[in-house]
Amino acid sequence: MLQSILEMASRTVGPDIRIEMSLGPDVPPPYADPSELETALLNLTVNARDAMPQGGRLLYSAQPVLIEPHDGLVQVESLRPGWYVDLSVTDSGEGIPLEIRQKVFEPFFTTKDKSRGTGLGLAMVYGFCKQSGGAVRLSSELGQGTAIHMFLPVAGSPAPAAVPPRTIDYLAAPGARALVVDDEPALLEVTSRYLSEMGFEV
Repeated sequence: MLQSILEMASRTVGPDIRIEMSLGPDVPPPYADPSELETALLNLTVNARDAMPQGGRLLYSAQPVLIEPHDGLVQVESLRPGWYVDLSVTDSGEGIPLEIRQKVFEPFFTTKDKSRGTGLGLAMVYGFCKQSGGAVRLSSELGQGTAIHMFLPVAGSPAPAAVPPRTIDYLAAPGARALVVDDEPALLEVTSRYLSEMGFEV
């Protein structure tokens, strides 16, 4: 998996962005669909790249972490206590203003120009983590950068609790159609899937 992350990152970011990787000792494989994990990492990589138009540092990190019963992730996100893989993507870019940090995982919310983003990337990362029995956390400082942490259950640990199906706030009218165009194949697939769930013929 790590080699594919590096290959994907080198194709996605420009030469002005330095790619680094930090691995904890004996990182176990996460309990997650490999293709969906790769799509989530691609979304995070694209966001990090766009946050560093002048170049910078992109760090991928993987650490085993023990989530205790009193941890906030258990209390707020209803995670089962136990071992997780903390897989994070950190950039040295512009950072996210405090007033919009709570909105970044909402579908279609974006601060990018309409020609540069769909607003679905972080929403899909959030959905992927929840469907995998995990959680996602964001930390950011203006002018310092942003870190997105995906907490995914360790493969082989007790199966995560069943996650109820996502509810869609908006459903398309019968027969509604949507045309999706994007030069990033992974984002094209993500957007098409989300619109299909909303009832569009894509």
